[in-house]
Amino acid sequence: MTAIGALGAEDREALAALLDAISNYRARLADGRNLMFAEKVRPLVELSGRLAALGELRVGGLALCSRVDGFGVYEPLAGERLATGREHEAIVYCEVENFSSRLNAQGQWETNLAQEVVLYNEAGVRVWRDKPKSVTDVSRRQRRDFYTVQRIRLPANLPAGHYRLGVTIRDEQLQRVAEATVPIQIVAVP
Repeated sequence: MTAIGALGAEDREALAALLDAISNYRARLADGRNLMFAEKVRPLVELSGRLAALGELRVGGLALCSRVDGFGVYEPLAGERLATGREHEAIVYCEVENFSSRLNAQGQWETNLAQEVVLYNEAGVRVWRDKPKSVTDVSRRQRRDFYTVQRIRLPANLPAGHYRLGVTIRDEQLQRVAEATVPIQIVAVP
């Protein structure tokens, strides 16, 4: 452990997690019980979650949808072309990677995120913004996959043109931020 003292904080934390996982794995092997393979390797599987929490917060997938049933189960809008002169309702589906979860006072895993959705025109000027949303999830088991959904209504007064719908996710526990955009085109319809 003294040899890793010269490493940076992130590297020390990652190496400590790795050594901890190996130690726990060895302890399960030496315990003498006839454990199933999945139970033996549990410390190594949990290591991936610990290392992911050290990684950069990331938006792994972003889509405008008409329906969302669960993680990775959604109906994207038919094309990214929307007609001028009418309000457009959609669901913003956002997959989040490397989010943090912590055990709360009730012994459950809690994830706290904030999400903001903004529409930018071709010049990069913000032309619309939805109310920021807090996302809190509590689970008896630590989640490996996470997604957010937010119903939005794009206003009818948007002129024809190319836009980018931007999503900003903030991990409230670690104060990390990730952003992603999806293109949208507003077209004039006779």
